[in-house]
Amino acid sequence: MPRSGNTNVMLRSFVALLLLQTARAYLTALEEVDMTVGNKNYILASTLTSPRELIPLDFYRFCYPKDNVQTLDQPNLGLILTGEVFKSSPFIVTNGVNTSCVLVEKKANMTDYCRKLIRNGYRAHMVLDEMDVFQRDQTNCAHEPTPYRKGFQIGSQDCNDEEKRIKVHNYLSFQIDYHNATTKENSIYVVGFEVLLDSREDPCSDASDPVYIDTATEVQYGYSVTWKQSDKVWSNRWETYIQRRTGSDQTGHFEADITMSLLLVFLISLFVVFIMMRTLHYDFNRYNNPDNEDEMQEEVGWKLIHTDVFRPPTHPNRFAAVIGTGVQITGMILSALFLCLIGFMSPGAKGMILGALIFMFVIFAFLNGYCCGRLQMHFKTKNWKTPIAGGIVYPGGVFLLWAFSELLLKKAKSTSVVDSLTVARLLLYFCFLEALLVFGASAAFKQEAIEPPIPYKSLARPIPPQSAFLRWYLVFLPGFFAFVPVSYELSLMMKAIWEGGIYIMFTYVTVLTLLGIILVAETSVCYIYYQLVYEDYRWWWKSFFATSGVPFFYYVLVIYRMVFELEFASSLSYWLYFTFATITCFTMMFVCGTVGFYSTWYFVTRIYNSIRIE
Repeated sequence: MPRSGNTNVMLRSFVALLLLQTARAYLTALEEVDMTVGNKNYILASTLTSPRELIPLDFYRFCYPKDNVQTLDQPNLGLILTGEVFKSSPFIVTNGVNTSCVLVEKKANMTDYCRKLIRNGYRAHMVLDEMDVFQRDQTNCAHEPTPYRKGFQIGSQDCNDEEKRIKVHNYLSFQIDYHNATTKENSIYVVGFEVLLDSREDPCSDASDPVYIDTATEVQYGYSVTWKQSDKVWSNRWETYIQRRTGSDQTGHFEADITMSLLLVFLISLFVVFIMMRTLHYDFNRYNNPDNEDEMQEEVGWKLIHTDVFRPPTHPNRFAAVIGTGVQITGMILSALFLCLIGFMSPGAKGMILGALIFMFVIFAFLNGYCCGRLQMHFKTKNWKTPIAGGIVYPGGVFLLWAFSELLLKKAKSTSVVDSLTVARLLLYFCFLEALLVFGASAAFKQEAIEPPIPYKSLARPIPPQSAFLRWYLVFLPGFFAFVPVSYELSLMMKAIWEGGIYIMFTYVTVLTLLGIILVAETSVCYIYYQLVYEDYRWWWKSFFATSGVPFFYYVLVIYRMVFELEFASSLSYWLYFTFATITCFTMMFVCGTVGFYSTWYFVTRIYNSIRIE
């Protein structure tokens, strides 16, 4: 007993410590930072990223002047894993004071590697007051507006040059929007941060010729800073970038998207409910009517298999472990969306989304063990190894893929490579995850087993031959109906991730997620009902895989974007792209399968409780 008590104290202390660290990081990221007018600040240099190369690099891997660089501590686990490193840059601003044509003291040497980075489309990311710099709207050589993305191009094609040579952006015009602080006098805080790029051999001359990468050996950098007062408040400072993220103002886009999704969900739900209620009403009247002589002579349809429908599935312990993992992942995602809704996941809280997902995944391990144990008790297959092993499969697979990617990224000298201390920290989280799994399973094993409404016989009833359409082809229809309403918004999220945009429309994502869950539940129930009508009582695993079309169609979307929209410059980028897509695909499978199973279990229990059994 004392040992158990000490373990409980240690576990509670660890959870409390995680909560305190997470809350402190969130509150720090959400707090307004006052900047005293006249003080000098570095514009923080972050990383280099490219839509053609999914390998984040250090800011100074490009040919920027480097002198007495200071590195800031990374405050949370998410920043460490994503490779966002903040360092002092050669660009210094004086709060609230305009400056023009400030030359950086040291010149930069243009190397072949720097020329390669420009050709691969790398963008530099800088931060001021936790506000990412955005490149102002410009047009490309085809006179098309460029997307509004984080960071700025380190070089681009010169549209005015006959040979269309590539120039270096060595002159940066920063525009900083500020709002006067209400809490302190002579203080301001940043509500906007943009940059306009130019290429000049003489940075202080507007008429100077551009600096081309093929001929330049040394590059002189210069910059100017313009402070502009704004009516925007600190809490709404990201709204402008949301509206302009596609290069134009599309205020009604999300409203139209959510309206179309709601309409589609309503029509599909109406169709499913109408068909199911009409069919079930007919079945109940037929099965429960004592005057129905045909029914008294022979049981048909789903009532015929009432003594087999609650028979445990094949490999019941594996099934219990899979469902427990699905509950854990679903709880992680829904709780993270809730944090986004209440404002904890602003773009200023860098790395917090990934950190919150890891934290919630550890906490919801208790539900994993509990749900796994309850199913084991229901199947009468109690085994301590099942929840422990079930808690290893998903995080273990993700960890192996991540570790192999880390080895490849280390060779490429990426900033996302972590040190041994971070790996030890992740392993510590995993140990407490397993401890929470055991505690959850222990709580489940102490409760009474869930008894089925109708006991099953020892001898299984033979299943009639099933059509190939019902067995294989129909399984893609539930996934298709559940995927369609969220497909467009999902493509926008993917575009923001892979092309350097931002995505913080969490209200719409939450609504679409809930609508998707409703569709998954409805289509799974409909699919399993017709399985039972054709006297196939093997519904446990099929309820999980009934909506496997959702991750299938997601993978189709991933391949489509790779073929027609993305153009990677290295095999490592393809590996990282498909690794992320594979993890997301399996995550979707666990979530959809768990929702489909529990909705189907509830449905099957209700209909067999509602019929008269002789």
